[in-house]
Amino acid sequence: MSGSVLTGFVAIDSGAEGVTIIGKDCYIMKHTYIAHDCILKNGVTISAGVTLGGMVEIGENTNIGMNAAVHQKVRIPNGCMIGMGAVITKRTELNKNCKYAGIPAKFIGYNDRYYLPKL
Repeated sequence: MSGSVLTGFVAIDSGAEGVTIIGKDCYIMKHTYIAHDCILKNGVTISAGVTLGGMVEIGENTNIGMNAAVHQKVRIPNGCMIGMGAVITKRTELNKNCKYAGIPAKFIGYNDRYYLPKL
């Protein structure tokens, strides 16, 4: 958890079957719930009010907007942006360096910060 910041009122459950891991340089805002066995890779930003179900894996440099909810056992790839209030269900198809929003969340574009089009 080197270099990571938790701003207050963050609940992080310990592992139930494995371990809960917070990577380096993560920024986790107030009133966030991270359930058991979650893995947050390096550079993840979690906005206020986010809820992560158990065994969720968040890829590097991913941003999750305020009050978003992520179903258990979902893997969010590197470089994704999840919009405010979005609901990521177990059926949501996610690709790296893409943006998602809505209930349920749908693809809305590419994360220009990380997306490099194939030539």
